[in-house]
Amino acid sequence: RSLEPYRNADPNYIFIEQTFDQLLFNERAQGLLPEAVEKWGLASDSMSITVTLRPNMTTHDGSEVNAEMLKWDSDERIIQKDKGVAFYNQFAQYYESCEVIDPLTLKINFSKATPHAEDLMALFIIADPDMFIKDDGSVALGNEEDKQIGSGAFKMTEYVPGSHITFERFDGYWEPDVPKLKGIEVQIFG
Repeated sequence: RSLEPYRNADPNYIFIEQTFDQLLFNERAQGLLPEAVEKWGLASDSMSITVTLRPNMTTHDGSEVNAEMLKWDSDERIIQKDKGVAFYNQFAQYYESCEVIDPLTLKINFSKATPHAEDLMALFIIADPDMFIKDDGSVALGNEEDKQIGSGAFKMTEYVPGSHITFERFDGYWEPDVPKLKGIEVQIFG
């Protein structure tokens, strides 16, 4: 439906899962597993969660993935109603602030107890701030993005609405020997 990474809609998962790493991955029957994070911890009062990213991760344009990028994603996209789209409704009502603890560690503080914070982290993807600047130089509102820049195993190289989406292996991916494929082409049928 759009290139919006925070639009929590089934048709979008076909590119979200290829292009973006989630902080945690909710694997069926296995529970939450680390994806972009090495470790995480929910405070005993459920008022904050602290996540520590994997070291040496980059996005498709070579930007370093760090806690500042996650803070930017939170403050500038997710909690902005006109930019975060559907994820805004699930996250913003709990969000209070983010604290960068060190270059790879971020603490997200909540305004009320959020015992399902780990589930929210499974929806939180790493999106490079550069992707939200449109080709004409303006800031993309939700659903207005004209490119994808994530840290996932594949980078999107072409999107023709109603026709196809082409992905190419991201050779800078953090997980050794992943992905196994050189690329993916998704044909869209109406």
